[in-house]
Amino acid sequence: MSGKFEEAKVSESEALSIIEKKEAEACVDMDEEFFNQKKIDFAFYAIKKAMNKNPNLPGIDSYFYSYAIHKSVAKNKSWYSVLGIRDHCAGVDTIKKYFFWLAKNFKQDQHSPSSVAVTSAKKLIIEAYLVLSDASRREAYDLLMGFDNHVNPRKTTAPPAPSSSSSSSSNHKKRKLLEDN
Repeated sequence: MSGKFEEAKVSESEALSIIEKKEAEACVDMDEEFFNQKKIDFAFYAIKKAMNKNPNLPGIDSYFYSYAIHKSVAKNKSWYSVLGIRDHCAGVDTIKKYFFWLAKNFKQDQHSPSSVAVTSAKKLIIEAYLVLSDASRREAYDLLMGFDNHVNPRKTTAPPAPSSSSSSSSNHKKRKLLEDN
């Protein structure tokens, strides 16, 4: 039969893979739209859907971390939460570890998207680090926030910082962010 369309020789698994990739890309487009509308919860939900559809989509980790940071800031309004630190008594070493872990994860993503959410999350991370790593700025911030039991900033009392760049620790951090948000 000669017609305009030739039968494509694509397996069902290949077709499903293509469909899931397209669905993931659509979710990423939606989450940016939601973020621009200040609907952080919707954006975070959409990026989780995209990750379920295609966890290897370029830029997906940057989107995920940026929405997690924005969601945390909206909920906690704290520089500590920007870095993922739960204890305001965390030592300088812990603050550095969390900062560099986040910075490395944004930097490792070679396809880091040029989105408003990602750009603003990077700025939040840097500002949080600048405030919390400087002793006088941190003390003023802690007083402003009502953290009255500030201890020696060199003492580390926070939970263990994220470990090096192993994939399992990255997945563990993502799961922890999902639980917290």
